[in-house]
Amino acid sequence: MRKEIIEEISKKLEECKRKNTFEVQIEKTKWNNPRVLSFCMRSTKVPDFIDFDVLPAYNALGQLISGYKPPPEVYLRLIRDASPGENFSSCFTELQREFIISRPTKVKSFIRLVKHWYKTKLHGNRNVPPKYAFELLSIYAWEKGSNGQPRFNMAQSFRNFLELICNYRELCVWWTENYNLYDNAELGEFLEEQIEKPRPVILDPADPTGNFGVGYNWELVAIEAESCLSTMRYRTSAEQIRDFRDLPPTLPDSLISRSPRYVPRLNSWSTDADNESSPPPTQQETSGTYCTIL
Repeated sequence: MRKEIIEEISKKLEECKRKNTFEVQIEKTKWNNPRVLSFCMRSTKVPDFIDFDVLPAYNALGQLISGYKPPPEVYLRLIRDASPGENFSSCFTELQREFIISRPTKVKSFIRLVKHWYKTKLHGNRNVPPKYAFELLSIYAWEKGSNGQPRFNMAQSFRNFLELICNYRELCVWWTENYNLYDNAELGEFLEEQIEKPRPVILDPADPTGNFGVGYNWELVAIEAESCLSTMRYRTSAEQIRDFRDLPPTLPDSLISRSPRYVPRLNSWSTDADNESSPPPTQQETSGTYCTIL
């Protein structure tokens, strides 16, 4: 059904193109059953294109209000559908957004740091996990390393984040804001099956059928994380430059029991470890200098 909807939208866009109503450029997809239609469009009266990503989805949640928790029946319908995990991700976009924006301001700045790392180190690599998976791991690194406190060391949390990725074969990450083992017997049984699957397990907090631990090349991500741990630096509030290895991890031992596996590549970065909130990443310098990532 999703494929047919995307094809129908594409046809309508092509009609607009033929009528010279809009100039449209549709991005070709490599997938037989695509989840998203990406295109850019501009009016004949303006010079700039606007990018669009259209994700067809049915209304699984109805009208959302802040603090809304879906009843177990919402998830039971998905479980009984027996479709592969993450097929329903686009149905829960608003709930996913609520999960992220409910975090403290500094945590959202930390997420921007991680997304910048993703963009500069992983973007364009085939079969790496989506950005949303890294947003979830950012929150998990903050919760486990800083006990969920709104004031925390940004550099320390980023080090914890990299340690988690290096230890991805041990990861089992899930939250109970929207579902848990005890809301419903059938749902609880399904969740037990999910969290007992081979690691890594990273469940979407908005959708328990979505597991970002499967189907992606986490080994490639771990290689990059190990390289960064070995070579990256951070700037303290006293303007001192230090290696990330100088920061002891603050994660539970069970999450970081590993030995180095990868050969690092030369690179150097800086973070403002004590900045309470920072603007999005703006500049990257040449090799041998420092890159401001917050």
